[in-house]
Amino acid sequence: MKRYNKMIILLIIILILSIFTWYLTPVKKNISTSLCSINGDQINVIFNISWHRHIARPTELRGTITIDEIVYYSIHETNTIINDGKFLDKLIEKLRNETLIQWFVISTNNAFDIHNNNIRVIQIDKDFNTVYMTVVRDGILTAYYGPAETEKEANIISSRLHKR
Repeated sequence: MKRYNKMIILLIIILILSIFTWYLTPVKKNISTSLCSINGDQINVIFNISWHRHIARPTELRGTITIDEIVYYSIHETNTIINDGKFLDKLIEKLRNETLIQWFVISTNNAFDIHNNNIRVIQIDKDFNTVYMTVVRDGILTAYYGPAETEKEANIISSRLHKR
């Protein structure tokens, strides 16, 4: 009987470890899509990103976004120091099913370039059915929506997102 109980406990431990390993393995996405501003400015974007799930803090979006052969790295991929906040705050965000989407920046030695050239993903679903992000290039901010190839499609997505 003792051997049987040990086997059951061992199987339960293996099952729990397998679930944790599966849950904590990043979900990778490599997507190429078109985004468009409400003024009709279209860009082709390559998302090479992954969703990093955590037990006690929100799921994070990390990786790279490429626009016009310029690669923007998630702030976690650079040497930039960020404040992740307090443990309890992060746990509450996790329980609310919130996601943490950091800025994406060009890898450079110039700290001020972070503010002049960056991407901020504001809304993205895990299947890329809706993307809303702002792109700052040389200090000029433009909002892009997608997937969209025309001004009309971008305006439809913008209207839908801003009604929420």
